[in-house]
Amino acid sequence: MLLEWSIMLGIKEPMTPELNIVNAKFLIENFDYLTISEIRQAIQWSITGKLDIDPTPYGILAPIYIAKILNKYMDKRDAVMQMLHFRRNEQHGKKQLEIKSHIPYEKAVKDHRKFLTEHMQAMKDKNASDVAGNLVWRFLLRTKAVNPKMLDAESEEYAKERMANLKITRDYRDEIMKLSKTQIELKAEATIERFMQDYVIHKILKNLPPISEYIASQPDDIILPKVKTKK
Repeated sequence: MLLEWSIMLGIKEPMTPELNIVNAKFLIENFDYLTISEIRQAIQWSITGKLDIDPTPYGILAPIYIAKILNKYMDKRDAVMQMLHFRRNEQHGKKQLEIKSHIPYEKAVKDHRKFLTEHMQAMKDKNASDVAGNLVWRFLLRTKAVNPKMLDAESEEYAKERMANLKITRDYRDEIMKLSKTQIELKAEATIERFMQDYVIHKILKNLPPISEYIASQPDDIILPKVKTKK
């Protein structure tokens, strides 16, 4: 691949075995999370002018040049992936809304009561975290059992400790490996806020009436607000 790259760039000086080894080691040590196919894609995009970077190597194919091209490639790739994920989530959301719109409101409320009862019990008994979308937090906001002012220094300290433990896990390192610095910072902020909310919820659940009774006592529009349709 490195030989093909040098040929495609029009480098006249032949690639020596020593230089190939240096470049290969550099790739393995710094870009081991990229596949060969992705590197080939980066080469193609740079040469065809799709990376908004001058592809001229000005000499030999060296690590400093390789890094510039691959970093630029990852920026573009991440932007494209974000756009695709946004479109996919948008389409998924529309489909889910269409499905829910055909479910009678009474049944949807019943199903959501059951879900909240089961998950809040798990949060109380097993110290589980809130689910995606912070559904429990939003439900407790509607009942006025919690409010944003309860996210205090104590909950922040708890969240930072949870975050520190999360950062040393392999799953987290693998997840952020392909993210940009800005994306990592935004993800960390959102995760810390979620941990702070978990801390508050766990404290609140200790003082609430039995969860099944508490949820049963809530009116339907608190359990599941009706979606307002445009006229």
